[in-house]
Amino acid sequence: MKKTLLVILALFIIILATLAMLLINVRSNNKMLQQENAEYEHYLGKEIYGTELVTLINKAIDNNKKYEVAKDKDGFYIENDTNSVLISIQFQNSEEIYKMEKIFSLGTNQFIDLFNNCIFKSEDIKYHKQTGKIASIVFKQVVE
Repeated sequence: MKKTLLVILALFIIILATLAMLLINVRSNNKMLQQENAEYEHYLGKEIYGTELVTLINKAIDNNKKYEVAKDKDGFYIENDTNSVLISIQFQNSEEIYKMEKIFSLGTNQFIDLFNNCIFKSEDIKYHKQTGKIASIVFKQVVE
């Protein structure tokens, strides 16, 4: 009788410890997700200069390289439903939306020279359905 009680008690403690570890892991993952998203959500609805936009583009490209996000035949990152970050930019007097890879390939220094004092505003953020991470952000140049 004592052995049965000890076995049941040991199993209960093991199950309780496993559940506690799972809860800690989930909380840790949620905190990491919030921190990663906050880096981009900070700019939602705010006006930023071209230099800050280049910083975000570099951060997004570094993220995509870190997670080995695939590229299409034209060299643009393909959204992968888990951890890719895509930034698009629409300039004033233009209907065309430019992808971050285009600006990066043409040179961020040239972009800074041309659009350093221009103001951009993020107007649309989308999230990955599977992970809840930032998927894409659209910035529009503000008419000065």
